[in-house]
Amino acid sequence: PAIIFRRRWFFPGAVIIIVIGLSWYLSLGFLHSEGFKFSRELFLEQYVGRFSGMMAGPPGHIFYYLIILLVGFMPWFSFLPLAVVHAPWRSGKEPGARFLRLFVICSFIVFLFSFLSPSQRPGDMLPALPGLALMLAGLFNRREIKHPLFWRTPGYLSALLAFALGILLAALPFIFPYLADLLGENGRKAPALFEPVHFGFSWWPAPLLFVLCAIFMVRACRRDNIEKLFETLLVSSFIFSASLFYLVLPHYDRIFAAPLARLAIQAAEGSTDGAKIMVYELDGRPSINFVSGHQTVSHHEQDYQQLTEHFRQTGASVGLTTAYYFERLRNRGVAVIEMSRDTGFVLFRPDSTEPVPGDSASTPPAIPAVPEQ
Repeated sequence: PAIIFRRRWFFPGAVIIIVIGLSWYLSLGFLHSEGFKFSRELFLEQYVGRFSGMMAGPPGHIFYYLIILLVGFMPWFSFLPLAVVHAPWRSGKEPGARFLRLFVICSFIVFLFSFLSPSQRPGDMLPALPGLALMLAGLFNRREIKHPLFWRTPGYLSALLAFALGILLAALPFIFPYLADLLGENGRKAPALFEPVHFGFSWWPAPLLFVLCAIFMVRACRRDNIEKLFETLLVSSFIFSASLFYLVLPHYDRIFAAPLARLAIQAAEGSTDGAKIMVYELDGRPSINFVSGHQTVSHHEQDYQQLTEHFRQTGASVGLTTAYYFERLRNRGVAVIEMSRDTGFVLFRPDSTEPVPGDSASTPPAIPAVPEQ
């Protein structure tokens, strides 16, 4: 406890939290008409709600965050056990040892809360990365390698992971047509899996760079030179990040995100100002909100009979879903009209000329369709 709590730190710590930690939220609240509403929803629903279980999704795997760190913290992850062993836990003689322990404790708290949360997301682990990075920096801040085997083993593991990911990326264009069958029901919300997709030549540099990095890491481990090993890992880390952001993610956006964004723009054009967009069994609500500039309202398949009534109650005039769930609506007799389709996503509207199932009341005038683009 003495490592964490010091009375004379409470006041400056509180000032730092308010001035730096809350400055963005306070500025948003004062400068934007709905800024405080956004902050309230963010803290109460996304943070408190998710941790308390009110927004819990399907339970994740017990090793979910370890897998996230394994891939997202490449190629440093395999060196973390060695860094934990060599960390100055008791000795305070090394410069910055106390602050390193504080950062590591913060990372541990973040990992613990993320692990206990009923709803798991990859971004939850981001606050833990600075402490882990500082602990690794302390590990490599030494002049020589005294026990080569303890350094070679994590180095070889990092190289093996990079090589395996390179082979996986190289094989992905060939196994992509079969992913829908392999994932089953879990693939229904990614309709691009059911569409023909072409990766193109710009895909292939990424797997090649991963394999080359694996080869150079193996060579660096055999030299037993801590400076050369650190330089190789650092360059490989940069290459992994650059490959991810400039080669892999653009393909992901083109295949999975861009089609939904295009339909969200059409949905905004077919809606009046302030009208909401119905989202039926579909992920990606933040992207729809951002692209369309409209709020969204969700509707789930178990309540499909109330879909038309839900349109009326919320004032939504159009909706977004996948081709799979749209066909299920039609097969179940729900009166919906397709307005546009893009890579497995469907923009639709309720057919207000048809009566609501189980409702004999009159219906309002039909909503005009948006011409396809």
